[in-house]
Amino acid sequence: MLYANRGALALALPFLCLPLIADEQTPPSVDEIVAKSIEARGGIAKIKGLRSVRMTGTALLNEQVEAPLRIISKRPNLTRFEIDVNGITLVQVFDGKISWSVNPLGGSLKPQPGPESQSREMRAHTDMDGLLVDYKAKGRGVELAGSEDVNGSPAWKLKVTEKDGGIDYIYLDKKTWLMVKSTGTHLGNTILFSDYRSVNGLTMPFSIDQSSAAGAVKMTLSKVETNIPVDEAEFRMPAGPANAK
Repeated sequence: MLYANRGALALALPFLCLPLIADEQTPPSVDEIVAKSIEARGGIAKIKGLRSVRMTGTALLNEQVEAPLRIISKRPNLTRFEIDVNGITLVQVFDGKISWSVNPLGGSLKPQPGPESQSREMRAHTDMDGLLVDYKAKGRGVELAGSEDVNGSPAWKLKVTEKDGGIDYIYLDKKTWLMVKSTGTHLGNTILFSDYRSVNGLTMPFSIDQSSAAGAVKMTLSKVETNIPVDEAEFRMPAGPANAK
């Protein structure tokens, strides 16, 4: 009888697996994936309620130099990035219209505007809400481009097309629905996100690894503050030498 039962179980196994196979063959829609991603981040109210964020931590440059970093962002798309290398502060800013930087390693403390191509890319692809929130209203196209493993875990791969034709690929973990990877054909970079933590109701990554032809930067955050007062003067390009904050 035991043998017969084991045989019956073996015959039943293929049928037990059918629903699992069917689910795998019928992936969720793009809007279902986007909705789950938004919910995993804390929900649409929390995301849209984020007015500013300040991040502090360290950056490992090309696996050689460790440097303190600070990132300040303010809605809708203002960003200031600072990093201290051997006592020298490098600054990279996007003021919502143009990008500018201060690079003392280049021999000057005077702020320099970035090339128009860089500013154009920033205007098109910088969004404090992320690329998926209200993507249709903002003129983006999003389509499911299959799935891939990211660091050993399956992830949905979304193709995001901007109005200017620029393309990003966003990878969302199938279990957590959080973004674990992004690649940008317009910038030629790859970013990995991990060590997600809750910050005032928002789920945010504390480990960000970016690689491109220019090199690699591994950012490890120690503190993330949300909705703190930020003066927009932080993002305006000064006429003379810029002061690091």
